[in-house]
Amino acid sequence: MPKLKAPCLCTSEQPLPRTLTALRQQGPVTSLGAGLDTLALVGTQLSDSLISTNNGVALLTGRGGYAPYQTSAMPFRLSRNRINMRIAPDVPTNLLRSKDTTNARQSLVLACAGGDISHRIETACDYDGRVINAIEAQNEICAAPQAPTIPGDVVPLAAVRNARDNWDQRETGHHLNDILLDGGVTRHTTLPYVGKSRAWPVAKQTLTSFVSFLCDRKIGHARLVPGSGFIQGDLATSGTAQMADKILLVSGDNSNFALDLAQIASVWVTRFGRLSQLEIYDEKSRAITILGADPAADITYWNALLESLPPASYSI
Repeated sequence: MPKLKAPCLCTSEQPLPRTLTALRQQGPVTSLGAGLDTLALVGTQLSDSLISTNNGVALLTGRGGYAPYQTSAMPFRLSRNRINMRIAPDVPTNLLRSKDTTNARQSLVLACAGGDISHRIETACDYDGRVINAIEAQNEICAAPQAPTIPGDVVPLAAVRNARDNWDQRETGHHLNDILLDGGVTRHTTLPYVGKSRAWPVAKQTLTSFVSFLCDRKIGHARLVPGSGFIQGDLATSGTAQMADKILLVSGDNSNFALDLAQIASVWVTRFGRLSQLEIYDEKSRAITILGADPAADITYWNALLESLPPASYSI
């Protein structure tokens, strides 16, 4: 995943560490013994920080602080002015505080099972630094989660039955909770069986032109990037799309989005109720990005755009 040019708070050309081992080599690190719940609450107090999620395939960055606290038990909401975070508080993760010795800037990082850093907050003002520095370390460190695995040739019949029976009655938040549960692995396995009018695969080759079309026409849309037990999202209304090798980059005034096209295995349109969204999966069946409608825009037009995408059998 390449570095993005703006907005950048870094003073070094060195890439940000992606693992705890690399982070500890950079400077002092304090394990806070806390997880997603603490992160989500603290984030609402921030005013001017660079907040990013990198799941290894997709990267989303934004400037500011979190929107109001939102867990998987709450209705899904999207803020236009703040960075959206939907969390599953019970997913065990490790929250750590680090300090860059070159500029005295405070950072919060969230580490997942294998020690990979999937979420990062870098402060850009003294106030946010004090907020992060005020987090008291707890005695117990959150245990690393044991991610469930489903063999590729096994279809979870109970999950398929549950999805088919409840698909249309579930609101957006419930569908996103499928992704919070196990990264979307189970959901991806069930998509071929929920009904052709509810989920269908589309040609992944057209993803670049579709995102470029959204940017060129300034069509508002939601961009959601999952991590371990959370989803970071924003509402994009402008931006410039470009390609850098196999990386799709979308640069905006206060946000950046990047997607490694080489790691995309499948793209699905899902439809529930009046809403449609585009779900993008990697070779491990993990949901890596979701593109959804702007709640204030014409939902009918958004649905028509997704319906116009060529099927997965299409070749160019």
